[in-house]
Amino acid sequence: MEFTTDFCKLKIQLDSNELQNILNQFQPQDWISHGIETSGNESVMLISAGGTYNTDYALSAPAEPTPYLDNCLYIQKFLTVLNLPVSRCRLVKLPANMAAPTKIPAHYHWFRHSAIYIPVQTQTSIDFHCGTSQIFMQTGEAWIANPNQAQSLANNSEQDCVYLVVDVKHSKQLNLLMTKALDKNQQIEQIKPDFKTEIKLNLPRFRFDVFTPAEIELLTDRLSKIVQASDITTQAFSGYQNTLTSFKAEWELSFAQFANQHAGEMAYYDAILSFKENVLPKIRRWIAKDPQAQAIIETMTSLLQVAVRPAPSKVGQKFLSRQKTLPHIDWQSLYQATEKFEDQASYKCLSQDALRELLPHFRIADSLDKRYPSLAKQWPNKADLTAAIQQLLNVGLLKERFANPKFDRPIFIVSAPRAGSTLLYETLAKFPEIWAIGQESHEIIEGIKALHPETYNYSSNRLTAEHSTLDVEMHLQQRFARQLHDSQGKLLLDYPVAERPQSLRFLEKTPKNALRVSFLKKVFPEALFIFLYRDPQENVSSMLEGWRSRSFIAYKQLPKWPHKNWCFLLPPEWQQNLQNKPLVEIAGEQWRAANYYIWEDLKTLAPEDWYFVHYHDLVKNTEQVVHDISDFAGLTWHQEIEQSLSKGLSVSKMALSAPSPDKWRKHTYELDMVLPKLEPFARRVELELCQK
Repeated sequence: MEFTTDFCKLKIQLDSNELQNILNQFQPQDWISHGIETSGNESVMLISAGGTYNTDYALSAPAEPTPYLDNCLYIQKFLTVLNLPVSRCRLVKLPANMAAPTKIPAHYHWFRHSAIYIPVQTQTSIDFHCGTSQIFMQTGEAWIANPNQAQSLANNSEQDCVYLVVDVKHSKQLNLLMTKALDKNQQIEQIKPDFKTEIKLNLPRFRFDVFTPAEIELLTDRLSKIVQASDITTQAFSGYQNTLTSFKAEWELSFAQFANQHAGEMAYYDAILSFKENVLPKIRRWIAKDPQAQAIIETMTSLLQVAVRPAPSKVGQKFLSRQKTLPHIDWQSLYQATEKFEDQASYKCLSQDALRELLPHFRIADSLDKRYPSLAKQWPNKADLTAAIQQLLNVGLLKERFANPKFDRPIFIVSAPRAGSTLLYETLAKFPEIWAIGQESHEIIEGIKALHPETYNYSSNRLTAEHSTLDVEMHLQQRFARQLHDSQGKLLLDYPVAERPQSLRFLEKTPKNALRVSFLKKVFPEALFIFLYRDPQENVSSMLEGWRSRSFIAYKQLPKWPHKNWCFLLPPEWQQNLQNKPLVEIAGEQWRAANYYIWEDLKTLAPEDWYFVHYHDLVKNTEQVVHDISDFAGLTWHQEIEQSLSKGLSVSKMALSAPSPDKWRKHTYELDMVLPKLEPFARRVELELCQK
């Protein structure tokens, strides 16, 4: 929309007493902090994506009332009179003596929407800035700030200020309302508390929505003018234009194929990634400090970012990783140089010739005690030799050779991705006898060529007992053993050889292992499996969050996949069945395949080798479920475990949003596409497995 002023005061006045009465009914626990749009603020959501408590933009689900709106009849009446398409509505509180940061409200949401601000509780010392203007809004007034200008709110009073904020979609009705606002002859409409109009909220029909090619042209043209006005060189500007032309062509092609359809989500994401990786580096140095340019870029790149929080950075899924320390050196241990160490980049980067000359002495595994006589002349100081061995171990040119410990009844948590396995893992990892690797085992397993999906043309992550050979079994067990650490975080290989346990209890969880149960049972004959099951509506919803966060990328540039990234596991026949499918169908098939193959493989095992846990039971009856698991797995119940569980489950380190039993409902619109196909299997699980 085009704005001619910094602020527009609408010809609407709300009743301040009614607004205060609404505010008074909310308790402190009703206010949830989210601190993104306004630093340190809290809000009560009245209309949200999917009608659940979330602060997402209205891009992920239909706008629906939350239960809080039921108690706000006056606000319902106001929205009825307003009759504008409302995408989000909330009460927002800014604490005393706090200011929101100055920023242009740049996001795709604001490309389609404007916010109406109505003070509910305010003081004369509260200033709203927009562009070059500063105003004080009286209680009950309705204002729109120019979304193309930098805005800030400063609460310089000793009292919290509260605003009713209504996000409305750009429409002819909004244009008409703003035109009336500029008409001096237009009377102010009083929103009376006793009017008889039937409540009817204007909630826009939801659809997947992206920029049209014409809008991309408009935004990039604005950006190009800013770039051209900078001191960019002619050559650099030409290079920028070439990459920009390629990006616009990619967008136009995707829009011609998908338009506003969910099936195009991955294609549009790829185009945005191309814009970030190919276009922006060409101009970054010339526009880094230009707020208008940054606002345009944020508007474009936030298209598929439905949440008001930034997507979490990928942390490699190391949910229990400890700080990296130098390897422990035991002079009784056997060390051996890696094969063809001369060809490795780390060898060529060694700064000292003495380190290069040390490696040939360990072509055959040997201990420092036995090897030292031949090294004493070059390394008279044993401390220096120990440090050199540490350095070679650290860069992977030297490895310790050791006998694998006995994996005594190793415990594998198997589940679909995002089913709560990290939560259960972190809980069981508190048992003092547990050893773990501190991360999911993607690299450990797929680092063996025979087990990498590339060997099978990336057909799936499925592995069966047939994939296990004696060599694979020994190799995989040793790869696990190298990374094992105890419940205190100390590596197995950091213990002196004489103090290392010969037998240990190993706990592991990797969602891809849902497709590998029979394989793992062959590698670890004493393996026990905990089948963690989560209902499809919750589980698939969480997987959608995971895909969109880009924090769970499993493969990049996957063959036979037209997009840049693939998240989570590869189900069998994905290449045939999941091309150009909406993301919810991909997540739905991943859920189905994971649970189906777990169940099919477990049926071939002895009943005492596996245990079924429903996610709801884990969350609601945590202490009992964990106690039952400890009985099943033969773990020693400790008072410390009981005390820890009495405090309730901690939020998983892999959680993308605050836990809520109904947060899946914001994806109802998408889930309706797949749940009918998944429900027969889900009912079968309920009938057969829950009885176990």
